[in-house]
Amino acid sequence: MYAADPAFDGYWLDQLATAAGEATPFVVGDAGKLFEATAAGRGVSLDAVRVEAERRRPRVHRAEADAKLLAEVWVCLHAASPLPKSR
Repeated sequence: MYAADPAFDGYWLDQLATAAGEATPFVVGDAGKLFEATAAGRGVSLDAVRVEAERRRPRVHRAEADAKLLAEVWVCLHAASPLPKSR
């Protein structure tokens, strides 16, 4: 497994493994280093590849959907229209 922040993700993987009473199952690799080595091996510009990737997949905040749902619940709770009654 590779991650943009392997130290952060590796820490949480270790926490989960410890909570389960297990050894950490693997080391989280650095995606940036993997990309650099792959780009160099293919003779391409990693910067140009990143520009193309971001054109294809614009960044979206990871927690955006959760935050929008929480905001919508708040709006619904304070809306002028009646809400469904609890059972």
